[in-house]
Amino acid sequence: AMACGTPVICSNSSSLPEVAGDAARLVTAGDVDDLAGALVEVLTHPERASAMRDAGLRQVERFSLSRMAYETLKVYERT
Repeated sequence: AMACGTPVICSNSSSLPEVAGDAARLVTAGDVDDLAGALVEVLTHPERASAMRDAGLRQVERFSLSRMAYETLKVYERT
């Protein structure tokens, strides 16, 4: 979604906070009120949604197939 320029709301559990970084609005897993509040925030504050889009596009630059391959090769070379 970030790579498509969509503001992202995701859970604050698992690896999602690490992947999303500051580009997403994190909500407590299973907290319907937190999720609803995040949706209202993004849908009613265009400036916030725009900032999230921009941050998301920057965040996805950290992740690529070529970078993953390079980093994996570095791990193998150390062993």
